[in-house]
Amino acid sequence: MAVYKFSNKLKKNDVDKTTYERHLTGEEDSNVLDKNYIHKIQERFHELGFGYMVGNINGCFNIKLYATILAFQIQAKSQKRNIYNFFSEKEYTEKINITFLGQVNGVFDNETAKELSLWLENNYRNSCDVPLVKWGKTWIRSETSEKIEKIKSKVLGLGGIFPINSIACFRNPANTTISKGMKKTSLHLAALAIDLDEWRGMQDPDTDYYYIADRDGEYWDVFVKSKLKNNTLKKDFTFYDFDKRQYYNKTLEGGFINISKLFEEQAMIPIRRKMGWEREYYLTEWWHFQRINTDDSIWQKEMNKIGYINKFLKKQNYI
Repeated sequence: MAVYKFSNKLKKNDVDKTTYERHLTGEEDSNVLDKNYIHKIQERFHELGFGYMVGNINGCFNIKLYATILAFQIQAKSQKRNIYNFFSEKEYTEKINITFLGQVNGVFDNETAKELSLWLENNYRNSCDVPLVKWGKTWIRSETSEKIEKIKSKVLGLGGIFPINSIACFRNPANTTISKGMKKTSLHLAALAIDLDEWRGMQDPDTDYYYIADRDGEYWDVFVKSKLKNNTLKKDFTFYDFDKRQYYNKTLEGGFINISKLFEEQAMIPIRRKMGWEREYYLTEWWHFQRINTDDSIWQKEMNKIGYINKFLKKQNYI
């Protein structure tokens, strides 16, 4: 197998700003590496549990695959291995002898290719501290998925509907554009925050099965209606009308399940609405819940835990 390196079309370790892809070529061949070959590399990394880093299998050596290879190479230099048992369908951890003598450079070279084959042969899996798991349409930390399942079970038991529509959690730092209102060290990048995804927004509590009520002028409470007759009561709420740009009070009768409180019981806290939220809906942040006691000071360590090494974070100007 040839040693593959970046094409002369790009500076080594640089990114094509137009296509946001990296091109690999063989040392003895100036042609771009066969797309089917990269496609297979991406598939193999998905098998090894790096799917959340690789993203779509598209045959392009993009920044996501570069980050994946870096993560794989740094893990290959550690004795820790997560190993998948096909009979129990569970993973266990063992200490092994290191076989990878290559560099941590993000290049899929001979040494990296050999190590990848070895991992496949021995059923090794992504061995970072906290590999993410698939949950619905998103990737999530397993401990977070357990918390959400507990909340979901409680809501359903009380006669409510959950999730509101779906949940968004992980945003791949290799292709995330820091949008307006989003921090560079967003906890979504470290899979430490979730968003309740409901396209209808803050609508009429008379017609929707959920509603967003003001808690104290800084935080919102997310309620869903209960179908259970024995939970019926009258309750006063304060809502915000975005058309009229004003608060209004309303007394509702029925069953009410405060999802925000259930999240807090699982150490998933809401965040304050941001300045200017009265004019810009995206600043309301009613949908956002995050792990308690997590802030920018530990963000880098949390990124390392899910596999993103400092070399990549520096390359992408996160640190």
